[in-house]
Amino acid sequence: MKKINSLVVFCASAIGNNEIYAKSANELGKSLAQRDIELIYGGGKVGLMGAVADGALELGGKVTGIIPDFMTPHEIAHQGLSELSVTGDVVEGERFNLSMVPQGDTRVFAASSRNGGAVLAALGFADSFRGGDLNVTGVLSESGDVSGDLIIDTFEMVGAPLLARLLSVAALTGIVDELQGNGIFFSTLNLPFEASDGAFKITDGAIYGPSIGLTANGIYDTNKNTIDGEGTIIPAYALNSVLGGIPILGPLLTGGEAGGGVFAATYAMRGNPDGATITVNPFATLTPGFLRWIFRVFDPPPAKEVTPEQAPQN
Repeated sequence: MKKINSLVVFCASAIGNNEIYAKSANELGKSLAQRDIELIYGGGKVGLMGAVADGALELGGKVTGIIPDFMTPHEIAHQGLSELSVTGDVVEGERFNLSMVPQGDTRVFAASSRNGGAVLAALGFADSFRGGDLNVTGVLSESGDVSGDLIIDTFEMVGAPLLARLLSVAALTGIVDELQGNGIFFSTLNLPFEASDGAFKITDGAIYGPSIGLTANGIYDTNKNTIDGEGTIIPAYALNSVLGGIPILGPLLTGGEAGGGVFAATYAMRGNPDGATITVNPFATLTPGFLRWIFRVFDPPPAKEVTPEQAPQN
């Protein structure tokens, strides 16, 4: 007889009017654990769902919960599972998936959606993104600190007041007009992040597209609603084409290779995001060697399926 590796159990989130139901559910969970059969169920911690999960976990069994996102705000999700997967629809109908797996004293998580802009808006993080493939991987520590990577591919940005102000100070008015009109297309946003005690830290972040590229390092303090960041603005394609076409000077600036050199401006922004002080140094001309490093930051990562096991480790 073929061995059963996993079993899906459908049961209620209520105990019922007889305690025998909860006792039977708990014994079922223990029986599955004793037979090394994975329990897959609705992910809840209450009612018969909680009873069957607790029974399996008590004897060291593997338990995977799959729960719709509308139930997680009500603290119904079981926190002691081997793996918890949250699924739901974002506003435009695309699916959002989140899975979390214990790993020692931490929890490794992975989230994805084909409409990153709608997910970020629904979570209250940003409302300037349109579309994009979102992948977030990371580690949640026992103390609640989080570290990981947020990547969005193939998206547009519309409005984005803080970015618009930065580009205006940098005298890139044409790009500002695009941003405030139909929006700017970007190929990739890559944000390695750490979050602790209300502070959101970005290290070696990068966003780029045909019109412009930017790097970013800094901290956003949610408690004080302040930012303290800096980075580089690179009008990569426009200025590269102009500089490369200048006789004699062009090859010197580009190092004789396409994309080998370009003018770039460094920037800094500090204060409340709605009125942050922004400074730009338009004379920060980067050397070809350093620029090659900058553009390597912009290289898209190799395509791969994102799973919790591939998340960054502490």
